[in-house]
Amino acid sequence: MLYDGAIKFLNIAVEHMNPRTYDIVNTNIIKAQDIITELLLSLNMRDGGEISQNLFNLYLYSRKLLEANIKKDAEMIRGVGKAPQRTPRRVG
Repeated sequence: MLYDGAIKFLNIAVEHMNPRTYDIVNTNIIKAQDIITELLLSLNMRDGGEISQNLFNLYLYSRKLLEANIKKDAEMIRGVGKAPQRTPRRVG
């Protein structure tokens, strides 16, 4: 559910790239980043095995949001938002 919230915030950010309402873009990217950070911190890497490692890699990939926010690049935001579709199965 949290990850779905992050995707929702990324979609809102993309929608506001044109017209250029960058305050809304920035706010929603930061909300998505905050969710992803919390998910990253909640991983149990010691006992989680391959699932934890895969989620860790996915969450690290989303760090591209920082660059996307600086550049205000909708394609980069979309790329992070589509990342879950590349994983075989969503847990939770």
